[in-house]
Amino acid sequence: MSVVALPQTTKVGEICELRYGKSLPKSKRRQGRVPVFGSNGIVGMHDAALSTGKTIVIGRKGSIGEIHLSDEACWPIDTTYYIDDASTDADVGWLAYALKRLHLKDLNRAAAVPGLNREDVYRLQIVVPSSDEQLRIAKVLDFAQSLIDAQRETVSLFDELLQSIFVETFGDPLSNANDWPIGTIGELLAAADYGTSKSAGQEGALPVLRMGNLTAQGRVDMTDLKYMDITADEISRYTVQAGDVLFNRTNSPKLVGKTAIYEGSTPVAYAGYLIRLRVKPPHRAEYLKGFLNTAYSKQTLREMCKSIVGMANINATELQEMSIPVPPPHLQLQYAKRVASAERQRQLRLDQLKRLETLSSSLQSRVFGGEF
Repeated sequence: MSVVALPQTTKVGEICELRYGKSLPKSKRRQGRVPVFGSNGIVGMHDAALSTGKTIVIGRKGSIGEIHLSDEACWPIDTTYYIDDASTDADVGWLAYALKRLHLKDLNRAAAVPGLNREDVYRLQIVVPSSDEQLRIAKVLDFAQSLIDAQRETVSLFDELLQSIFVETFGDPLSNANDWPIGTIGELLAAADYGTSKSAGQEGALPVLRMGNLTAQGRVDMTDLKYMDITADEISRYTVQAGDVLFNRTNSPKLVGKTAIYEGSTPVAYAGYLIRLRVKPPHRAEYLKGFLNTAYSKQTLREMCKSIVGMANINATELQEMSIPVPPPHLQLQYAKRVASAERQRQLRLDQLKRLETLSSSLQSRVFGGEF
């Protein structure tokens, strides 16, 4: 009768060594295909590797506890620890998943610059299955992760699709090959208003959209909100309604000009770093948003920016004076419908991604809880 090897509980330090990465400044990197890893992931390439084979890279300074898995030998720099097949007898793929379950980010000791002490990691308890079981677990979790990665890639492609729809419908704004009349953004607007300068906090009657709530891809992100109370006579002035375009007027030169449409149905306030653009019929908010998110507009906005202590600023007057091709209303409507259809498809894929992530998390809980 065969004997089944039961999982053993031990300390991390008993099964692996966290080796220190080695400094490799950009000036000393040579052209090659070996990935160079920092605490946040790949930071460049080189022609030589520090590790051997598949490698776990762990953030030691800065983004402490961040775990990255390189499928090939790599060069972890001096802000990281690394584990390769020369520093553990465990399966490196399995060990990467197991370490992620230990929440190494919570081990920070430093008050100023976050730092991870490897002795703290070594003391953590870990359940170690047999070698065969480690390989089986890693294979199953790798498959689940591959499904998630593929779905994320599909979701990200919708941003490129939306840009393609704009150019296909209206042409490149730079060349204006369709010879649309040239107007100004202000001519398309019923109003352009600044948000409230009141301070927002953790409590209040209304959520507040700030510059961080507009994504670089042109969407409103409601996951990190602050709140405030505003008076009844301020509601119409400092809240947005469905179809309003929000423009980020102050940010870094790279991010100033982020533009999105608010599509919610509940009242939401907006902060002073944003400008609320209300498009007047028969023009469409979708067209204005699409135009402001083109590469042409981003470059134009960067050239318009006024640098103020590292920040860039575009005021409402300057924005409204910006030139814009004005295609006929029926074409703007056609574009808006195509965008809405693409966004619905993107949301379906995003919902599928969330379900996959939930299933993967549940699977890992079972695996590392001894139920697999």
